[in-house]
Amino acid sequence: MPDQSEAHPTCDEYVVERAIGDGRWVVESVSPAPTAEQALAEAWFMGEPIFGGGSWRTVRRTITSTVAAVHPGTPKETQ
Repeated sequence: MPDQSEAHPTCDEYVVERAIGDGRWVVESVSPAPTAEQALAEAWFMGEPIFGGGSWRTVRRTITSTVAAVHPGTPKETQ
């Protein structure tokens, strides 16, 4: 049986989210970062959340990659 980690490779990415008044969270990151520290640094650059008040959180998202193999087809015969 193949190793599942090989069959479905994963990677983690980090974003910074800000709480809004109705209990939801909005993503403040322009793009995901490879580390939590980088996500925070980029969010501070965008709008300095640490000084802006409110609630902030760093979120790790695990992304599963799907690898597809392309196989050339054979032309179907028409009758």
